[in-house]
Amino acid sequence: MVEKTHTNSNSVISLTLGILSILIPFVGLILGGIGVVVSRKAAKELVIINQGGSGLATSGLMFVA
Repeated sequence: MVEKTHTNSNSVISLTLGILSILIPFVGLILGGIGVVVSRKAAKELVIINQGGSGLATSGLMFVA
């Protein structure tokens, strides 16, 4: 099994956008939509390139939903 050494940057971005979508009232709707797209993109990348950060991508998606 290959060791996962790097965290996917899209996972971190999706978590950040998910948190900001809760904290910022009206702009949060736009940030939430972008967060969903980035989170889905990160989940697909994690399977292909074997990086860490799947929990961050999932958490970002949960904050938005």
